[in-house]
Amino acid sequence: MKWDASKVRKTLAVDLDLTLTHEPWTSERHIGRPAPHSVRVLRRFVKAGWQVIIYTCRPNVYTVRRWADENLQGIISAINCNPDDIRQTSFVTPKPYADIYIDEKAWPLCGAPVDWLEVERDMEKRGIL
Repeated sequence: MKWDASKVRKTLAVDLDLTLTHEPWTSERHIGRPAPHSVRVLRRFVKAGWQVIIYTCRPNVYTVRRWADENLQGIISAINCNPDDIRQTSFVTPKPYADIYIDEKAWPLCGAPVDWLEVERDMEKRGIL
C-alpha cells in the first residue's frame, strides 16, 4: 500500500500523568481528574480536524481507555498507537507517530504539570487552533 499523506489526520499525542491529569502516577488503578482546561482545549483540537491519542507508559491500557471514555467523552481516538499511521508495514514502533506531542517532561520544558491555557495560547500563536 502506498502512503498517502492526504488520508492521514493531523495527530496530537498527549501523555496521561501530570499532563492530562495534574496528579502523578500512584497506582495502576488510580488516574486523577482531567487537568484544568484540558478537555476544552482537546475539544478545540478535535473541532479543528485533529485526532487525539494518549501516549502513556502505563501498563494497563484498558484502565486508561475506561478513564478516557468516562472523562474525555469521544475525544480520544486511540491509546499508544496512531490508527491513521498507514505508513507502518511489517513492524510496529514503540512510539506512535504524531504531529505534536504534549508531555510534562517536554511541555513547557520544566517537569511541572502541563498548563493547558499556555498550550492553548501557544497553539493559537502558531495558527494551529
